[in-house]
Amino acid sequence: MVSMHFTKVTVKTSGEIVRYKDKLPAKAVLCGGITLSADTHNDAKALAIVAVSFNGGKDQAITSVLQVMTNPLAKTMPLMIVQPLDANTTVQGYVKDLGNAAYPYNVKIYYTLNY
Repeated sequence: MVSMHFTKVTVKTSGEIVRYKDKLPAKAVLCGGITLSADTHNDAKALAIVAVSFNGGKDQAITSVLQVMTNPLAKTMPLMIVQPLDANTTVQGYVKDLGNAAYPYNVKIYYTLNY
């Protein structure tokens, strides 16, 4: 079975670094992709740097630049990964704003989870 889970992070000021930590569903065994989205209305190209680390931070972080896309299809294309998950694990990381947005805005980090 495959499902989506997300973490929501609010960025309030230019240059802000927001750390997050979230518990993933207990039965998830693999993360097969990450999709990033933001609800800003600014046309900035590079909005933020997003880092994601699985299994309580013991695995290498995945870092990506969150781009504002005008093409709706581009917003839904996940970063394909194969990340095994420990039972009852957490995901953590940060969102670093690049100073190009209208504030505040929310970043959603979607995880494609396999059970």
